[in-house]
Amino acid sequence: MGFESWSDLEVFLKQYEAETYQNFRVRKNNKVADRNKKILAFGSKAPLVPEVSYHYPRTFICARGRKYKPKVKGKRKRQHSRSLQCSAQIHACVQVVDPSGLKFALKLTSVQLEHNHPLAKHTYNLYPQTRMAYEPDVLAMVDELRKVGAKKKIILAYIHDHSVCKPTRKDVHNLVDKLKKEAHSAPTRAKRLKRWMIEFTEEPGNIGRIFVDKVQDKLCYLCFCCR
Repeated sequence: MGFESWSDLEVFLKQYEAETYQNFRVRKNNKVADRNKKILAFGSKAPLVPEVSYHYPRTFICARGRKYKPKVKGKRKRQHSRSLQCSAQIHACVQVVDPSGLKFALKLTSVQLEHNHPLAKHTYNLYPQTRMAYEPDVLAMVDELRKVGAKKKIILAYIHDHSVCKPTRKDVHNLVDKLKKEAHSAPTRAKRLKRWMIEFTEEPGNIGRIFVDKVQDKLCYLCFCCR
């Protein structure tokens, strides 16, 4: 099975996970640039991989494939843990599919789908990647509700009514906090205007000025630009 890009593979993998109630995450990435450096360093005749691919191979492991690492020094192990050392994994790599034209494609080179734990819809829906995969329109509406001061209980009810995701109250609290931080870290109008003016005046022949005045306790910005 071949794919044109990593994004195509990720779309396919998400759909496959939803149909089979499996959950994979990236364990290992190797960049194309590192692969090409090794080819040149060893004088290999292997063709250089196009930089557009960015990643050369990627390994996706089961969400329960990691080894359990206790955070405390006590002898009693944690009773509930998702780390079960499951060996299920999918390995994909960029390969040459047409040697004459040096055409590359992304192919699955190794697939191991035997899990050491049961697969169930209920368990799949509990994974954070599943229950918080909000649709863009739902996420935009949640941001609008946050701006007008809607209670988190109302936001949670809206998500449950308009999305396939089933987040918890804590998930909604974290989402609202994240949206607040993103809003505060976004550049202000004055900063965006200043950055645009700097980019405009960097071109030869362009002249620009920004005049600031205060009218009725409000700052007003006047831009003067000419070529």
